[in-house]
Amino acid sequence: MSALRYWFINIIALNLLLLDISFKKIFSAFPSREYFIFGWLKLKLAVNPGIAFGLFLNYYLILFLYFVIIAILIYFLVYHYRRKNSLSVMGLAIIILGAFSNLLDRIFFGAVVDYIDLKYYTVFNLADVMIVLGIAILIVVIWKDKNKS
Repeated sequence: MSALRYWFINIIALNLLLLDISFKKIFSAFPSREYFIFGWLKLKLAVNPGIAFGLFLNYYLILFLYFVIIAILIYFLVYHYRRKNSLSVMGLAIIILGAFSNLLDRIFFGAVVDYIDLKYYTVFNLADVMIVLGIAILIVVIWKDKNKS
């Protein structure tokens, strides 16, 4: 496995992280602005002090869970990096950076900053999309491995 492939993976994941942080800064700076795209997509600031779908937990418990989950994911990232499984590394890197972005929100804002509002779904952010995308990549890896044997 070439080092170039891992650089490419890191660049993609880091750019997604920077894009998410940039969007969060923009929408935090202009909290009352709403942008409509295609009629079904609205970009607006929404702050989520809870966890997924606005469910509430103790703030310190949420922070603790973030640190534990990220630590576990880093362990698996190192494991798959050593096994030279680039798809797993990509999926895990994207999940870790998405979770890290939301963790930064919790630390600096006390809540997660969301800004993507689909008409019939809860408001979310690019970090959430990164987490779901990373999970989808890992599901594909697991599915491929199961079909090999």
